[in-house]
Amino acid sequence: MNINQFPIVRTFSYAEYFAYCENLAAQNANSGSNQTEALANFTKLNVTRMKRVFKTFQPDTDVIKSLRGSSALQWFVITESWCGDAAQSLPVFARLAEALPEVKCTVVLRDENPELIDAFLTNGGRSIPKVLFTNETGEIIHHWGPRPQVLQQLFLKEHNAGIPHEQSVLMMQDWYNNDKGKHLTNEVAQLLA
Repeated sequence: MNINQFPIVRTFSYAEYFAYCENLAAQNANSGSNQTEALANFTKLNVTRMKRVFKTFQPDTDVIKSLRGSSALQWFVITESWCGDAAQSLPVFARLAEALPEVKCTVVLRDENPELIDAFLTNGGRSIPKVLFTNETGEIIHHWGPRPQVLQQLFLKEHNAGIPHEQSVLMMQDWYNNDKGKHLTNEVAQLLA
């Protein structure tokens, strides 16, 4: 499968996407086709989260060494402004790409690109973030998401046990705060090795 077969509406660098989210937050709005007060509030919260993670996350030097020379030269992150998982993982991907001059990290919006997200569903749903790793010709060689595997298993366990979604969201945010990008970076290193 090649990324070029999908009609991508628009792309953002990480800095452009962050500025876009800041602008949405200032307007009490959110990206995507579903505009609600709750999603607008998540967008505001996610601006704060992205700022904190981008400022504090430093890639492990061994992970960076292992990623050098990978054929995955462009990383497409599919997301929306209100996604809590993306607020925790997108800055990590941006920092990793920043440490790898040969890699370009590009953000695209899920709801603007239904054909793209529909090719990479999670359990039949349009879960985000989803990261597509492409080579120099645009061939999609790997994909990742919507969250680190350890956390995905915890989430599914809680979901199957009937734990309320709001409680699972709090558990996941605590997990991200304690993990500090470690599992995500190790998964990416293994995936692209």
